[in-house]
Amino acid sequence: MELDKSLAEAHAALGLALYNDLQWAQAGQELHEAVSPNPSSARTHVISGLYSTMIGRFADGIREMDEAEALEPTSFTVAYTKGLVYFFARQYDRAIQQYQETLKIYPGNPALYYSLGEAYVQKNMCAEASEAYARAEDSDGHAANAGSFRKAFAATGCRGVLQTLLKIQSSASSDSYATRNDVVGAACAASLLGDKELAFRYLEQAYGNRRVVAVKVQPQFDNLRSDPRFADLLRRIGLPQ
Repeated sequence: MELDKSLAEAHAALGLALYNDLQWAQAGQELHEAVSPNPSSARTHVISGLYSTMIGRFADGIREMDEAEALEPTSFTVAYTKGLVYFFARQYDRAIQQYQETLKIYPGNPALYYSLGEAYVQKNMCAEASEAYARAEDSDGHAANAGSFRKAFAATGCRGVLQTLLKIQSSASSDSYATRNDVVGAACAASLLGDKELAFRYLEQAYGNRRVVAVKVQPQFDNLRSDPRFADLLRRIGLPQ
């Protein structure tokens, strides 16, 4: 940007870095500078769409992802991110459809399967969630984890799936896909299991690691929102309740 302040991609990249560092106002300004002069960049629309979604402006997020998809209809990043935006907006059927369609183009992608599992969990479709998680682990070379999901569902249904998810997320090996979510994923699983104390413990770890960018909109935390500790966490993240 010192060389050329009109570079939309540079503004978008800086905006992404800023909101991942929880500097929301500055991020919004950079993303405005990115999209306004260059509406033909799919990347800028993706980053702007994510930012809008993370602060709870779901309609704006979906609109930005529609723009990105029109520009790059076969992009994995666009297709996957659009599914995430639908998920955070609680449009689970659309998220599931988006992930399934993307899997036809990018089969065996563990990120897609894990996100698909999350959407199925929110619809209480635990058999489908278990299989999606298992396929994610199979695709990532972790057959033992895949087997754990299938056995847990067969034994205790939804609760078994969530308990397995918590176990994997909180103790995953460094080369497992689950590690990419680590304490955030563990907090989600604990919250869904109704263990608020454990969920908040993991959320505090996530806050310390600057891994809380999506906390405001993650549906897994809906049952924590009435707790004063959640409002305090959003305040520290810099987001209104």
